Amino acid sequence: MGGLDILTVPDYQKRLDILSVITPFRPGMFISANQEEILRLCEGQLEIAEDELRRWAERHSEDGTSEVKCRTVGANPLTVKILEVKDPEQEIIESNFRDRKQRQRRWQRERRLLE
Repeated sequence: MGGLDILTVPDYQKRLDILSVITPFRPGMFISANQEEILRLCEGQLEIAEDELRRWAERHSEDGTSEVKCRTVGANPLTVKILEVKDPEQEIIESNFRDRKQRQRRWQRERRLLE
């Protein structure tokens, strides 16, 4: 059984979305239209890569509500800086940790009251 071949996805924007998940993008990371991964997704054409990366960055702008927030920081070739990445798994881990700590505090408070 093989995995998903990202190049079989017909839409460039979906390809970039998949790349952002499997790479994964990190805050402070720069993505340029002439990077090998981006060019490969856009069939080796820099003009398409710049256009698609620009569209992707507009969909994930720093004032948006998407999981990845970024800003265009350069041109020729187009360069995008990742500002923030919300990791759903990390949010679940943090939420579980907060819940566990809250239960511990409640238990300790109830225990003190019973003594």
